Amino acid sequence: MNKLLIIAPWVVLGVVVAGLYGIANNQVTYTLSPEFYREYKFLSFGVQDIPGSDRLRVAAVGWLASWWVGLVIGVIITLPGIFSFNADIKWLFFLYVAIIFSGCFLGGLGAYLWSNYGNVPFVLLSLNKGHLYNHVGFIHVGVYVGAAFGLIVAFIHAMELAVKMHHDFHDSNK
Repeated sequence: MNKLLIIAPWVVLGVVVAGLYGIANNQVTYTLSPEFYREYKFLSFGVQDIPGSDRLRVAAVGWLASWWVGLVIGVIITLPGIFSFNADIKWLFFLYVAIIFSGCFLGGLGAYLWSNYGNVPFVLLSLNKGHLYNHVGFIHVGVYVGAAFGLIVAFIHAMELAVKMHHDFHDSNK
């Protein structure tokens, strides 16, 4: 029970950080293509009828699209803490957030550059949509791909640390 009290706030903080990242990312990409949101994202997330401005609906989409990534991050950073109370969860939280944020940023940047300057295969384009509509769609996919790579790196590190702590704990009790 004590471990749950230590772990729970980090999971909640992971959810909040990821949700805020999603909101900020969507505010930027909305500026590039409001049509992408009005014609696709609002309908996909069922927020088209939320009263208020498009920016409020964009924020709702950003939260709904990303909070779950924070849940995964929160669980990953707590893995070492399950095996040892000595794990510096604060340090791990900021390390994993930095890894995943870097993955998101680099994935989004790579997608931006590819969609702007690269030779994008025809099958990946939304027909009858403008360049910026496709551009924003690529950025979103790139951010998710980058987040996935960041999560994999963070998960591998967390598992290696958890195994090491588990072995150190058992070695010290011999």
